[in-house]
Amino acid sequence: MAIQLIIDGYNFIGFHKGLSKKLEAQRNQLISILGSYRQNKNFPICVVFDGWKDGELHQHFEIKNGIEVVYSRLGEKADQVIIRFIKRLKEQCVVVSSDREIRDCAHQYGATALTIQEFNSRLSHRDSGLDEEMQKEEEDKSHRFGKKSGNPKKLPKRERAKQNKLRKL
Repeated sequence: MAIQLIIDGYNFIGFHKGLSKKLEAQRNQLISILGSYRQNKNFPICVVFDGWKDGELHQHFEIKNGIEVVYSRLGEKADQVIIRFIKRLKEQCVVVSSDREIRDCAHQYGATALTIQEFNSRLSHRDSGLDEEMQKEEEDKSHRFGKKSGNPKKLPKRERAKQNKLRKL
């Protein structure tokens, strides 16, 4: 099964100050960015938006630019929808959100979690050897946090699994 990329839509929009000010335009810009990314990488992408304040009674799905767009139902936050996806897909998904609760849930179910900033740097450097840079950065971090047993040049198992999934992004 292919890796499913799940994006916390409004979390992503909140990170980007350069997107236009109107909410509908911001959503469309995000979907356009993700659509071109999907064409390059060719795997499923789902972006989830809140509909909890003025959404529909039922969860709403649509496809735009090859991206699955999900709006949570009235009274439900996008975080709850994303957590349901994580529980269903487990290690088959990569979740992009800066929300700590979502990232913790992803780790608990074996999924890979990226912050918006990490994913954004992948969007802007997708073909520039970023994987090697990230690997070196992680190795530097492991050296700074004290003495560990085992091979000091080897990343922890969880980080190696994360890096393997991220190479596909």
